[in-house]
Amino acid sequence: MIKQDYINELKTNLHGLSNGEINEAAEFYLEYMEDGHLDSRAAIVDKLGTPKQLARKIMADYSIKSDVSETSTQNNHQEKTPKSPKTNSATIWIIILALLSTPVTIPLAIMVAVFVFVAILLGGVAVVVICALYFSAVMVGLKFIQISSALLVTKMFAGLFYLGTGLIILGIAILIIPVVYTVISWVIQELTVFIKFIYRKISRKSNQNGGPHYEENNH
Repeated sequence: MIKQDYINELKTNLHGLSNGEINEAAEFYLEYMEDGHLDSRAAIVDKLGTPKQLARKIMADYSIKSDVSETSTQNNHQEKTPKSPKTNSATIWIIILALLSTPVTIPLAIMVAVFVFVAILLGGVAVVVICALYFSAVMVGLKFIQISSALLVTKMFAGLFYLGTGLIILGIAILIIPVVYTVISWVIQELTVFIKFIYRKISRKSNQNGGPHYEENNH
């Protein structure tokens, strides 16, 4: 009953997975508890963590496994299609939650926290700077057009200069929207790759300490 209650809680915390994947993970960990004679809630939590912590780890493992599978398929058939910034941001968040739930030694935890914090800080700063520069250019273009509206009546040539310059700036801003989006997507993609790398290292260390690893045992 204790084991089944734990599994039921685990299943309710597994978001974004198919019913088949949820049931497969549930069966694996139920079998793991049976084989390990984990007969009390305390023993289960000590070995696997809380249902929410374990769910975060499973979702992070599935996210990375999905990327590896897609990359392998695309390498065999076509060029890799980058994931959207929204998808990568969700992946980053899932992995961060999984990292926070992974039992590691204190020095390693501090090192991981520093690396992840610095990576997110640098990635966030890069995105903010790109967006700030872009919107600053748009505001300059709009300001030039505003100035031109006041000058066209009194100083026509100066007004036309400001109007033309403002329109050119706005035109360039519109044309480079795909470039800005691509650069931001690349920054988030590289940040995702780095955090996945950190997660793999931590998971490997956790496995070496005797923890179960569902993905390696079943896939």
